[in-house]
Amino acid sequence: MIKQEFIKTKSVIDKSIQERTRIVIFPSLQEVQFTIHVLFVLIYSIDLRMGRYARKKQHKGDKPLKEKYRTRRKTKDLDEIHEDMKPTKSEKLLNQEVDYDRPGAGQFYCIHCAKYCINEQALKEHFRGKPHKRRIKALQVEPYTQEEADRAAGMGSYVAPKPVKVQTQSDNKMEDDLG
Repeated sequence: MIKQEFIKTKSVIDKSIQERTRIVIFPSLQEVQFTIHVLFVLIYSIDLRMGRYARKKQHKGDKPLKEKYRTRRKTKDLDEIHEDMKPTKSEKLLNQEVDYDRPGAGQFYCIHCAKYCINEQALKEHFRGKPHKRRIKALQVEPYTQEEADRAAGMGSYVAPKPVKVQTQSDNKMEDDLG
């Protein structure tokens, strides 16, 4: 009697072991696909459901860095520079107090480019450069205003922007020194 129960129990145990090993050894196709999918996601950070093109675009390269530094180098817009070119504000910008945190202690400033130079020679070199000349040409158009935006939206008739006379500040400084 005890022997029969032992054999019965042993066969039940053997059966459950066989079933368990069969599941481990021969999983279903869905389980295999899920396992592979999980492994790919964990190891390669790739989702198998995405298309071929999306899988190729996993390397960002230096684009995030470029975007970060591009926003750091943001300079003043043309309408802000037109505000700085008004006589009262330009006097303050050209005759700033000494600030050792800025290039050239804040004494050599180009109003048109909103840029500090390290010395007078560098400022004169900047005035002869292409970026400064491009900025001067861009500033010769009247700045964009809210009235112009309203006219573009249909609240009024179009008025062409007027030309604005802009001179390099070195000319203005020389006139001040002579006069």
